[in-house]
Amino acid sequence: MSENYSHILEENANLKRALAQSQQIIQRTANDYETLKQIHEDYKLQGERLKKDNDELNNKNLTLLNDKRDLENQFDSTIRNLKIAIEQKQREIEEIQSKIIPSFDQDMLRIKIINELELPHKAQLEAKQEELEKFQEQAFDYKRQIEVINNKIELTQKEHNREVQAIKERHQLEISEYIREVQELNEKIDESREKEQLRKARRELEDLKMRHNTKEQEAEELRRERDQIREEKNELMIKYSKQLDYERSEKRIYKSESEKIGIRVRYLEEEFKKNKIKLDSLNNGIEMAGREKDSLNDEIRKKDDLIHQLQRRIAEIEDEHINSETKNHQQTTKIYNEEHEKYLDERNKNIAIQREFESLRRHYDELTEENKDLRGKLSKDLSSLRAENMNVQEENNKNRRQITSLTKQIEELEKQADKRENFINDQERELENTRKKYRETLLKVSITEAENEELKIRGGLNKTNQTFNNTQQQQFQNPDNRQQQPEQDTYALQQEINRLKRQNQKLKLKLQEANDKIVDLLQKRMNSSSTGANLQQQNQQNERHFQQTNYYTYEEQGTATGYNDDEQQIMKKIDQEYGHRY
Repeated sequence: MSENYSHILEENANLKRALAQSQQIIQRTANDYETLKQIHEDYKLQGERLKKDNDELNNKNLTLLNDKRDLENQFDSTIRNLKIAIEQKQREIEEIQSKIIPSFDQDMLRIKIINELELPHKAQLEAKQEELEKFQEQAFDYKRQIEVINNKIELTQKEHNREVQAIKERHQLEISEYIREVQELNEKIDESREKEQLRKARRELEDLKMRHNTKEQEAEELRRERDQIREEKNELMIKYSKQLDYERSEKRIYKSESEKIGIRVRYLEEEFKKNKIKLDSLNNGIEMAGREKDSLNDEIRKKDDLIHQLQRRIAEIEDEHINSETKNHQQTTKIYNEEHEKYLDERNKNIAIQREFESLRRHYDELTEENKDLRGKLSKDLSSLRAENMNVQEENNKNRRQITSLTKQIEELEKQADKRENFINDQERELENTRKKYRETLLKVSITEAENEELKIRGGLNKTNQTFNNTQQQQFQNPDNRQQQPEQDTYALQQEINRLKRQNQKLKLKLQEANDKIVDLLQKRMNSSSTGANLQQQNQQNERHFQQTNYYTYEEQGTATGYNDDEQQIMKKIDQEYGHRY
């Protein structure tokens, strides 16, 4: 007994040691879980911060895009209006120029206007090119900083992955050791006799298993969230790379456009030199053109005011751009040491502002070129406006003569239209009279048919009575006369009905003829287009009146003529029998 008791005590001590070790392992796993949880929360906070920054950037981009679209629409509208005005003036100038102005005046004025316009804008072009070069250098610096930041992000990702793998391996080793110890404890518990301790150990094991399962589930959730964060990060990297490629392509396009502009400026300078030689020989013609130029200087001043307004707007936008650049530079210096990702957001802002500035610069260049063309074209119509005025006066006189002749024709046509209206009104009155007669005949026919039916019924009753009386009184009465009287009455009624039907058919024919005449008159009036819109409206009114008078039901006709309900029902029956409705 003593040996068994000592053996049980040893087993109990071993079980306590194993439980203490298992508790230590559980504490380690809990600490590791807490560390992982903290790391996950940190990454979560970083992800939320990135999302917020991304949302702010998207909102700012949307606002900037909307402003950009508004500016583009304003510039497009102004450019369209200018182009339309220029095209109209160009056409007028070309028409007048072909008649009056010689070629040397145009060249002289064009050269002079080009000189006046090019001198103030050359310095601005050079300044804009210098600003472009500065912006390009800043863009290269930003790209280098982005590459450095991307390399740092990759290194941090690799370190984080290594730490996570090491934690997973440690966790798996501890779990395997814990499972072995649990198996050994289970074997010892099976051999031991202390059931209560075994139950407690099993309960603790079940609790530990439940905790282990919950921790595994939480670890899986953390892995999923980590994978989601990685995917979002990859998407952001792809997005930023696409933006960089797009900016590079735009930069190439801007370079090619600037080169084209430089070539065009050189060509204009050469033309300017050539035209300057011509100006020396044609100074006498300038004095004559100067007088006529004063009339068009007002329009040119208006266009200059518009250009100055646009220049002020561009200068304001440039000042805003410079202020925003200074603010962004200050913010980048402060935030670069704290968070690298905010720096990227500010870079996107600068790029968007730069795009707006470049688009405004392009619009400004286009407006300057269009202003040059406009001044060159306006110089052509200095002397042509007078001849055009004479032509317009002659055309006005011709139009007045035509108007007087047309007014006379319209008065004659109105008289004819009044005559036709009176004729149509007379025919409509005849139509209404024929319709009244037709209704009266239809009522008579219906009444005669009803009387005929009653007479037939009475004749049948008389026949039955006569046969009965003839059987009793064959000696005193003559049956032939009694039978001939109802037959004669029915025959007379049938003749009246046939006569009324013939009259009805004649009235129908008359109605059809009247309707055909009215339709022909309406068609003739519709075909006569010279009468104008007033006659067309009268025709439409007459057609409506004709439809209203011709095509309505017998109920409306009965209410118009004062028929009662019984007579209206009789008219409906007659209409169903004959199958016509007028």
